[in-house]
Amino acid sequence: MNKNFYLAVMISIIAGLYIPKDMQFIVTVIIMSSVITFIGVNYKEFFKGGDDNERTDSDVSK
Repeated sequence: MNKNFYLAVMISIIAGLYIPKDMQFIVTVIIMSSVITFIGVNYKEFFKGGDDNERTDSDVSK
């Protein structure tokens, strides 16, 4: 996975320790939505599926 992604998550967690209580929920939702968006855009990096050429005989319907 991308090093910048890990760095952004660490900075978000550290920054979350210093924000006021009334902003924590909003910031948490923003961080979670950005992480989900990143995973959605780069889904091939996170969910590596097999190619169609790698199917076995039991996977192919006859």
